[in-house]
Amino acid sequence: MGTHLIFDGGVIPRADLEARVVPQEAELDDWALIEESELEILSPWGAERVRHALAVLRGEEQPDLYTTPGRR
Repeated sequence: MGTHLIFDGGVIPRADLEARVVPQEAELDDWALIEESELEILSPWGAERVRHALAVLRGEEQPDLYTTPGRR
């Protein structure tokens, strides 16, 4: 399952992000920039949290700072 982190750093064009952000490979097993359609690579709970975060950014949902899994 691993750790899933969501950072809202605003909208950064992918090319800029890839050029400026250099993951410390010694500290990571794996990392990826993924599309919303690929969220299923996360755990079910992680995918749900990211979908909700993206909906908040689009103005479709209200922020939810803490939700117990399965209780939305």
